Amino acid sequence: MVDVGAPHEEQEPRNFYSCDNPELGPLTMMETFEIALLALTVLKSGSAEGLFPAPQIGLLVSGMSQPYNYVRFRWWTPVDLDKVYEELKGEYVVGKKEWPSSEMEVSLFKDERVELSVVADTLHATLSPFRAILSQGKAAPFTQRDVKLRDKVVELYPRNRPSPFPWEFSIEPKFEVEGEQP
Repeated sequence: MVDVGAPHEEQEPRNFYSCDNPELGPLTMMETFEIALLALTVLKSGSAEGLFPAPQIGLLVSGMSQPYNYVRFRWWTPVDLDKVYEELKGEYVVGKKEWPSSEMEVSLFKDERVELSVVADTLHATLSPFRAILSQGKAAPFTQRDVKLRDKVVELYPRNRPSPFPWEFSIEPKFEVEGEQP
């Protein structure tokens, strides 16, 4: 039962940038709106400078200082990874990983436990039958080999979302190419 006559206690403002106090509970609708508004401001301006009190948060959304990360998909037919392995092994460092499975396993993806790891100069691609992940360990301009690998992956995986339903999208970040003007 709530005591209506109890004096109102002043609450301390929340710190959105850390999760060190689990007693705070979920964000209120207004706090969620404020965070979304802040994110839209960063996206529109292209810079987070001065918006975040924690320097590590500003680093996370500052644009080109971020390593490239992008996910691509196929919907209906899987990529023939053996064929892709043969195509790419002469030009890139290519590794093949087979994840364990068993006959007793109940899974939609139990026959799709093979992955290729392809490494160019600064770009790394992890290829599975229906998904490709392009990433960089450290932010750097793409070399021509990186661009060629990126183009090949985009050709093999033509979709930017995991299904035909419009619930999730993967938006390609901007990248620079070595020797080209931005």
